[in-house]
Amino acid sequence: MLIADETGFVKKGTGSAGVQRQYSGTAGRIENCQIGVLLAYATPAGRAMLDRRLYLPEHTWLADRGRCQAAGIPDDADFATKPALATAMILAALDAGVPAHWMTGDEVYGQDPRLRAALETRHMGYVLAIAGNWRVDLDGIQGSPAGPSCCTTRWGSPGPASRSSGGALKPLPVSTLRRTGSSSWCAAARAVAGPAARAVPQVAGQQRPLCTVDRTF
Repeated sequence: MLIADETGFVKKGTGSAGVQRQYSGTAGRIENCQIGVLLAYATPAGRAMLDRRLYLPEHTWLADRGRCQAAGIPDDADFATKPALATAMILAALDAGVPAHWMTGDEVYGQDPRLRAALETRHMGYVLAIAGNWRVDLDGIQGSPAGPSCCTTRWGSPGPASRSSGGALKPLPVSTLRRTGSSSWCAAARAVAGPAARAVPQVAGQQRPLCTVDRTF
């Protein structure tokens, strides 16, 4: 499985390529930092880092060629979103012969239709998180993963113990939207109460069973 994610590298100055005040998942807040998009590979036998790309902000960096030259950024560097950087790394890994059949990532990547289209073109299954208010349209069936109006609903099993509370998570309702004649689903996990589930995964694959979502994300 290929795994895409980004991480922040906190900086003090303003000269490092791509540095600016932006959200850093590493720090958990807005910081003066660089953002790197990383691609990892995981199998039952182990895991490894495959590739990385530096995110270069468009307006504060790429629009200022003098600043780019001072930081050693090539003149032909173009702006790319984080999902676009992930897509380029995924396709490069597949072209290099990495034996991956699934890809996963958080909602930064799940919200990009071009990434999903690239995966489907390469017949890659994926599990990508999307925001709870995202609208889903599967062959004319429309609905939000956060609402059960057009979903079939069942209950998942209790998830692992919550690290913050020390107690077990309550069962989460799992809603699925299945596309007729295809093996694509949107699975939604919602906490019984409180803001525990902030994002939901969408699942797409070729003749693969629906995965059960039984924990928060």
